[in-house]
Amino acid sequence: MTASVQTIFQDVVRTTSTHRKNVAALLKLHRKQPTAVFLAAFEECLLRILVCGKGSAEAERAIKFIDAYLLALGLLSSPDGGPVDKKSAAFEGQEALVSTLLLPLVLKGMSAALKAVRFRSCQILAALLNNLDEITESQFLLVRNALMDRLRDKEAPVRAHAAIGLCRLLDCVDDADMQHIQDQLVYLLQHDASSDVRKAILWNMAVNDQVAHALAARSRDIDTSVRKLLYTRLSLDSDDLRLLSIPLRNQMLMHGLCDRDAGVREACSKMLSGAWLKQAGDMGKFVSSLDIKNAPTVASTILSALFRCNPTIIFSYKDFEWTRLTPDQAFLLRHYADHLKSSNNEDALDNLVPSLADYVAVLDHYMAAISLVSEDEDASEGFILDQEAVLHQLLALCINLDLSDETGRRRLDALLQTLLVETDLPVEGITHAIRLGLKMSTGKQYLGTLANVLAAVRESHGLAPEPSSGSAGSGARGSIGSHDENLGQQMTWSVEESVATLKCLEILHCTFQLIDIEACNTSVMYTMLERFVFPSSECPVAAISELSLACLAQCSLLDVALASANIDLFLAELSTGGNRTRISFQCLVDILLQFGFHPLEDKQEAITDGLRCFLQSDDEPTLCLAVEGYCKLMLLKRVKDTKALLALVILYHHPSTAHLHGLRQSLSYFFPNYGRLMPLALEEIFFPALLSLLEMAKTAGSAMLAPSLIASQMLEWFGSPSDDQDGVHQRQADMALTCLRCALEDEPPGARKLMCQVLPKLQLPAVIAGPLLSDMLDLVQSLQPQVSDLVSSNALKRSVRSCHFLTAWQGWG
Repeated sequence: MTASVQTIFQDVVRTTSTHRKNVAALLKLHRKQPTAVFLAAFEECLLRILVCGKGSAEAERAIKFIDAYLLALGLLSSPDGGPVDKKSAAFEGQEALVSTLLLPLVLKGMSAALKAVRFRSCQILAALLNNLDEITESQFLLVRNALMDRLRDKEAPVRAHAAIGLCRLLDCVDDADMQHIQDQLVYLLQHDASSDVRKAILWNMAVNDQVAHALAARSRDIDTSVRKLLYTRLSLDSDDLRLLSIPLRNQMLMHGLCDRDAGVREACSKMLSGAWLKQAGDMGKFVSSLDIKNAPTVASTILSALFRCNPTIIFSYKDFEWTRLTPDQAFLLRHYADHLKSSNNEDALDNLVPSLADYVAVLDHYMAAISLVSEDEDASEGFILDQEAVLHQLLALCINLDLSDETGRRRLDALLQTLLVETDLPVEGITHAIRLGLKMSTGKQYLGTLANVLAAVRESHGLAPEPSSGSAGSGARGSIGSHDENLGQQMTWSVEESVATLKCLEILHCTFQLIDIEACNTSVMYTMLERFVFPSSECPVAAISELSLACLAQCSLLDVALASANIDLFLAELSTGGNRTRISFQCLVDILLQFGFHPLEDKQEAITDGLRCFLQSDDEPTLCLAVEGYCKLMLLKRVKDTKALLALVILYHHPSTAHLHGLRQSLSYFFPNYGRLMPLALEEIFFPALLSLLEMAKTAGSAMLAPSLIASQMLEWFGSPSDDQDGVHQRQADMALTCLRCALEDEPPGARKLMCQVLPKLQLPAVIAGPLLSDMLDLVQSLQPQVSDLVSSNALKRSVRSCHFLTAWQGWG
């Protein structure tokens, strides 16, 4: 009997192709021989498998065979898939194999000292649980406790198979046990260092409301295979997606579609075009599930990816009722047209939209509906917002159309002017309307048309076409940069004047963002600045004054003379606080990026001091804006400010910025690149930064990186360029001398220990100038008696050995 079972196992470990035949042979032996004899022979073979390590292919084939054999026993005990026949011989054989042999053996093996035995025991137990319909209460308790203990095993493969077994147990436990096991698995899914463990849980754990959030968080896992497996797992069952909230689904899809790995992006796209689209039922419900009102950018990215990965999605003009579009349908139309345009499918685009003249009629229909409903006091605000959203999307779609039809183009131009005057579109809608106008004419021509539009806006509010000096007259700023600061406050800003001015400024701001540099050098633009922008800068209405400043800032980026003339205004606004301060800071940064300090040399010191103050801001958005601006300025070599660079190093490591991920991410990109561009600048602030961080570390404790580790990181930033290795070594020899002097002074307290730890990390050259080497040896000898702690003493000894080696080398040479 033993020889027969051994022969079967010897055959199955060679190849899996004979497993089915050998399962039948083993079943035949099981039925013919006494149970005790069969189990003894089976146990002898099983014991040989348990001592095989993870990399054994033969053991893997043997366990697959055991899994197949247990499955065959289960099918025999329930041949028609119904209830198990407990009186059948197959059930009795399975019960004896499990209860008498397998379960006691693997439970004993799970606590073995050999990691191979623990691993194979967990693997066999997981296979066993997959093929059992039920176990006794006592067996369940033993299995659960053993698997929970193995979740804390030091070997990752053991933890992975223990997690697989517990995932199987979740189907047959009460609520209390399920919650406890589920919490343990979720914790491992979030925190286990092994990607194999995370993948095992991700693939085997059932999705429910409690674990959905933890599963979706794996879209940001550091391991590529885990991220890919997440989307593969969710694509198997569309019902799993119903358990995720709309924001969580959108977030998970954005992470997958924008992933840096092509395999993850492909898996996410397949899930999107397969399981999620299947769950929605049709494209209308699919778009409704994207939450386009609250997250239009996310919805746009998802739709674009769907059209790319599923070319079978095709729409035509007849699929939509153009005068009764919903916001979701208009959003779908706009992005489908964008997809067709980007893929150069002009024929499909022509088949999607009507002729230009008919399309203008559609736009006119929605504009008339908005105007009509706005006059009705009983009309719902939601209906008006829906009509405006449809009009906004149709305007954006019109950018992709062929505007060669002269008649349709003229009607569209007239419609756009009426649209800007008579409707209160959001900023995005105004931008699309202006972009369309610029597509049909040059920038200079459009500015001339825009002057008439602004006059019509004022007339529609019962005001004079041009602001008068009594209200917001053109005499407020007779020339660029010259103004009377009290004039705006002396004017009478009525409600109609304020509303009309705000709308004019919104149109101007959108226009200045889209026109080119040639268009700005026209008298029309300066006239609009004199009439609308300059008088509004001192308006008591904050929204108007801020928008006026934003318009002036945008124009200053187009004209260096305008930027020079108004630089004092932007500098003065830096100290006012609020949105005006942020607008001025961003404007100054953009001006320096655009023109540099060359046209502003007399203001360089004032600008540098004014910008540097923002690095000490208590307002977190302002601080992040300042850091991002300084990173751009320094990388492009527009600014060289040692104090600001020192502040950036401190901000990067300060515990108070740990939650500002945007700030940390900007600086993590900035420092290595700036170290390659300007290593001398970073070397200059190396020791001041370390001493400042040393003081902060005394109060920050474990919330902050150790100063010695920060020193290693900073040395990596500027310490190893491939093109000037000799220069780096010579400069670091000078840094070693400074390091020894700081250690000797020990100011502030703790500096000596830190400098002794930094000293061995410096890359000293093979040849050091005689005077410099002599000074280093003298300082080392003076420092040795003052060093008492073991860490500093060992670090200093390594430096002494290095200096003695260099001395012997130079003497030998």
